Amino acid sequence: MHHPRLSGHHVFEGQIWKIRPDTHKNGLLAVETRSTSQKRVQMYLCNLSVRNALPISHPEPWWLGIAGLSEGVLLLHGYESPDLPIHKDLSAYDAGGEVIWAAPGLRFEGLLPGAVVVRAPYIEEPFLLDLHSGLHKGPAPQDYRLHSETFTRESNASLLFPERRNDNPDLRWADELDLSMVTLRAACIDGDAGTWISLSLLHAGYPAVPLLPPFALPDVPAETFFVWDRWLLMLGKAGELWVFEL
Repeated sequence: MHHPRLSGHHVFEGQIWKIRPDTHKNGLLAVETRSTSQKRVQMYLCNLSVRNALPISHPEPWWLGIAGLSEGVLLLHGYESPDLPIHKDLSAYDAGGEVIWAAPGLRFEGLLPGAVVVRAPYIEEPFLLDLHSGLHKGPAPQDYRLHSETFTRESNASLLFPERRNDNPDLRWADELDLSMVTLRAACIDGDAGTWISLSLLHAGYPAVPLLPPFALPDVPAETFFVWDRWLLMLGKAGELWVFEL
């Protein structure tokens, strides 16, 4: 029986709030953690082995978040005000954690290959910045939302904390990823032997097709997880992250 191989494990300080894999599938991850009691946010860059997680230095202690990660460039956004959590300001960091450009006052709208879609106050049309230099590249395509959303959705993952199903309290559906013709479903089952994971493909009108036999991870108390590319990322309560290669 094929089982996923543990690639890495790391305990981050604070609760893992957001994870963004690099859109170019180069093995780079951006991790956002938060400590609500201390009102402290911290960003990290690491690879899929989760070794040597690099903390990103920034002056803002709390009102900051990950906007995206593409081509080795981490994008962070600020907020307009604590009472109005609209994204504002944008800064870019390289894989070594150094600031490479900043765009005060601009709002992140999306990612395109080699470019960032931004919007400025009092300017109706969005425009492009070069991802690596921050230089102006002209107006954004009229259909940028379609391209940006597709490009980002194929490459990024959101964390889901689903409620247990009433018809099966041991079952926790954790992720469904829409592919071109089918849906990838990942299910988490709480059993006597610990956490069991099931991966299957769904096609409208047809039974689910298992990708792997259900496998047990008895030492991984997962709160949530998602599948990205050929990797399974599982998160625990206390900032723990496990990465498995499928």
